[in-house]
Amino acid sequence: MTNHDRAALVVFAKTPGRTPAKTRLAADVGTETAEAFYRASLAATAAVADAAAAHGLLDVIWAVAEPDAVDDPFWAGRRTVGQGTGGLGERLHTVYSSLIAERPAVLLIGCDSPHHTPERLLRPAAALLDDREPADFRLGRCTDGGYWLLGGRRPIPRSAFLSVSYSAAVTAVQTAAALAPLGGVAEEPVSFDVDAAADLRRLRAALKALTEPLTEQLELLASLPRGESRAAEAGR
Repeated sequence: MTNHDRAALVVFAKTPGRTPAKTRLAADVGTETAEAFYRASLAATAAVADAAAAHGLLDVIWAVAEPDAVDDPFWAGRRTVGQGTGGLGERLHTVYSSLIAERPAVLLIGCDSPHHTPERLLRPAAALLDDREPADFRLGRCTDGGYWLLGGRRPIPRSAFLSVSYSAAVTAVQTAAALAPLGGVAEEPVSFDVDAAADLRRLRAALKALTEPLTEQLELLASLPRGESRAAEAGR
C-alpha cells in the first residue's frame, strides 16, 4: 500500500509541557500526578498506534493542539498536523476534512484510552478500507456517553460536527444521529476513557487484563497513582 491507500489514524493530543493536560484528573490527584499520567498515557497510546500501523493498513498522524507546537522537538520523527482553532467540533472537522481529501479513510482517537490493543484499531480500519462493508462510518462509544473512536470513509460536513454537544452524556448519541443521513454507522465495542480519579481503577483492571501488553502499557500500569480522589477523601 502507498500512503494514499492507507487509512489515517489521527491521535488528538496536547504537547506535554505546553498546555495543562487532564485538568479534571488534576482536580482529583494534583497537577503533577495528572501531568505524569498524561505523559505515560500518551506513550502507551503511541505504542499501540505504532503497533497497529506496523500491519500496513494505516499511518499514524498526530493532531497537535497548540498552533506553535507542530514542530516541537517532542514530536520529532512523527507526522503532525495542527488541530486549528475553535471548539472541539470545529477542530475535529478541520483535521478530518483535510485528511479525508487524500486518504481512503480517517480514524480519530485521543490519548485517554491507553488500554486498547492494536487489534482494536485495526478492525475499524480494515472495515473502512473494505468496499464490501456497507457502513461508511465507525463509532466506538464510551460508557460516559462520549466516544473513543470516530472513523469514516466519506466527507463529514462541518455542520454535522458542530451539531454535537461535546464532553456530554449525549455526545455519542448526537454524533451517530448526525452521521446516519450520510451513510451507515457501525458500532465498535463500548469502552471508557480516563477523565477523573475514579477511572484509574477501571484502567488498572483493563491493563492487567491484557494478554499481550506492550512495554509502554506495563510502564503506565506501574506508574498509576493509587488512592481515592481528594474530593472522596474530603467527603469522609
